[in-house]
Amino acid sequence: MLPAVSACLRQRISPRRASISAVPLRSGSALRARGAPFDGFELLFLGTSAGSPSVRRNPTALCLRLPQHVWLFDCAEGSLRQLMKSAVRVPLTSKFFITHMHGDHLYGLPGILCTLDNHNAGFLDARTRQQARRPIEVYGPLGLFAYLNTALTTSTTRMANLCITVHELVSPEMLANASAHERYMRKAPKHPCLKRETIHAKWDGQGYVWDVLDDGKVKVQAAELKHTVTCFGYVVEEHPLPGRLNAAALRARGLAPGPLYKELKSGASVTLPSGETIHASEVTGPPARGRKVVILGDTADTSRMFDIGQNCDVLVHEATLSHEMAPEAVHRGHSTARMAGFAARKMNATLLALTHFSHRFRHWGHERDSRTTLHLALEAQTSFGRRAVVPATDFLRIPASDAGSAANEAALHLIRDARW
Repeated sequence: MLPAVSACLRQRISPRRASISAVPLRSGSALRARGAPFDGFELLFLGTSAGSPSVRRNPTALCLRLPQHVWLFDCAEGSLRQLMKSAVRVPLTSKFFITHMHGDHLYGLPGILCTLDNHNAGFLDARTRQQARRPIEVYGPLGLFAYLNTALTTSTTRMANLCITVHELVSPEMLANASAHERYMRKAPKHPCLKRETIHAKWDGQGYVWDVLDDGKVKVQAAELKHTVTCFGYVVEEHPLPGRLNAAALRARGLAPGPLYKELKSGASVTLPSGETIHASEVTGPPARGRKVVILGDTADTSRMFDIGQNCDVLVHEATLSHEMAPEAVHRGHSTARMAGFAARKMNATLLALTHFSHRFRHWGHERDSRTTLHLALEAQTSFGRRAVVPATDFLRIPASDAGSAANEAALHLIRDARW
């Protein structure tokens, strides 16, 4: 039987060297050289427990690592310490996406914002090169601004180095049904580091969809899930990636490797000393599909995500309980592993990662033991129709590679070989 989280589970599969690995609990500096190389779009589970911490699991938090930034999806208590124990550099965190306003998904947010404030004394604006407050973006349901405003104001937190913009996702019904407390808090004095923005829903014919952000490289959309409170699922998708340069054709036309290659790669045209112009379309292959992940909050119904989450590389779905407890799960606004597998099939996901496990499920044991997360993974496989199901552990890394066969094979080996 493998040790729990402290063991390193790793599968490297060429050509993309796709890796699914649980990193050991050591210092971040010692971890950066371990495992498969960072491919620019990677999920790192910081918490996989439902409701509250356990000895081996933190409550919900998930990190998306990008080339220059770190985005956190939910931020339960202890998330900051989990980040510090991982290979991720905490100061790179720039955006937070909260799925819903339950404590096991956001109680760690004020603390990590305070730490980011400490890290950003002397921050320089990239455009003006003048000292300024570093911008931090927080996205989530109506009430998120009031929560942060109350936490920072009543604790007399100074926050001198950050400018935090809270983007609340709203629909007409949400605004009409806002609580008296929320209406009062909209008029309350706000903390000087906070700004409030509203992202309004658009109707797609079947329900509401939110266009959360688009920075030119990555776009994020959201749709509502069925839970006991307003809850969202997020879809993160890269824009199509530039095609591969035909270096042989460029050399044949007299252009040696150098800075002009980068311009062509970006889609620009270049002019040679001879006066000949080379257009990017002449020497680059077709654009590659961007990577896509779907990250869901607590839910008893994911049907609103089926369209916008279609053909995702990774679906992160809760599996709080097993199939025999389905009535209890749905009553509490949660899912079973079999429900997660069904959602993965409807979205045509390449890989399903299960998370948010009830404390009654251990993460080790034999597949015949119904009280383990391995049993939940096998249960999800039956409704998914694929073997590519991984029961997440804290510090599990999943590169969101577009190499579907590699992800399938890695998941298969992880399930087959591990005795959780």
